[in-house]
Amino acid sequence: MGRLPVYDRELAMERAGGDAVRAARYLRMLLGTFGEVREGLATEVREGRWPDVQRRLHTLAGASLYCATTALHGATRRAEATLREGRLADAASLVDLVLEEMARLEEAAGEGAGADAPPDQGVDS
Repeated sequence: MGRLPVYDRELAMERAGGDAVRAARYLRMLLGTFGEVREGLATEVREGRWPDVQRRLHTLAGASLYCATTALHGATRRAEATLREGRLADAASLVDLVLEEMARLEEAAGEGAGADAPPDQGVDS
């Protein structure tokens, strides 16, 4: 099965009311949380604080849905559901998948080209 697209430009525009500047701003805001998210997930997983991991994933899932970052949203929802079901043995590898999708989005945002790349990150708002 193929991977989901990193970013759905059409959906992002729809969620931003057709405003490309707003869509880019939302995406920059999401990307700006990644350092804290990575650090928090690493600590929480290492310490076995699974309810905290689940809360962090839930927040990230909502933001990724709103920003139309399709692959990241799918990965966060899957990890969140696994934790909700109490399948802790699978949780750490799914958190790793979330981190991979975050890196994939950052790479696409840095490239700024291609059909599933995010909008221009240099847009002033």
